[in-house]
Amino acid sequence: MKDVKFSKDNYFLRIGLDFDGVIIDHSQTKIQKAREFGFKIELDQTPSNRLKNSIEQRYYRQIQEYIYGPDGTAQARMINGVDKGLQFFKDSGYEFFLISRRQPKFQSGALDWLGKNLPGVFDQEKILFVQQDIDKDKACQELKIQIYLDDKVTVLEKLKSVPQKFLYDPYHLRDDFKLKDIQPVSSWTEFLSHIKKSVN
Repeated sequence: MKDVKFSKDNYFLRIGLDFDGVIIDHSQTKIQKAREFGFKIELDQTPSNRLKNSIEQRYYRQIQEYIYGPDGTAQARMINGVDKGLQFFKDSGYEFFLISRRQPKFQSGALDWLGKNLPGVFDQEKILFVQQDIDKDKACQELKIQIYLDDKVTVLEKLKSVPQKFLYDPYHLRDDFKLKDIQPVSSWTEFLSHIKKSVN
């Protein structure tokens, strides 16, 4: 990936963030629900593209419905380092937006989770829900997003308007795809390190 540099005087650095798999961690819930259906999966099988190839499709769909539903979302943990990372953005004067492709019926669960786990961190007008993956690129273009973090390669490939695209990749999805202009990071600590290097 070609490095993109931003001026440290650019107070309005704009960062876009996915929600599921970037802010909130469903991995343990997926393992638990898969076990209830008779499947034993490991952590590195929990990303969606791998999970759907590890279990029967009808069970995969049920797991997806559950984790995005109110009960599954409510029990999910915050990904390690998210709170410190968002505080760093605030302290640095960067603007950050949550851009999620949650269906309307699952959006209230996401908002409830944010209110409980990250109260007051995201301004309401900086939380956007879109219908399709390509709509994330439209939102990023309108918001002039310069950096975006998502856990799905297929989404990041559609973000033509974003200069720096990062794959949140604790389970080495990078081995499954040709990433081209997408930078994988294994943790929020690594993600922040790249951002700090980008701002000179």
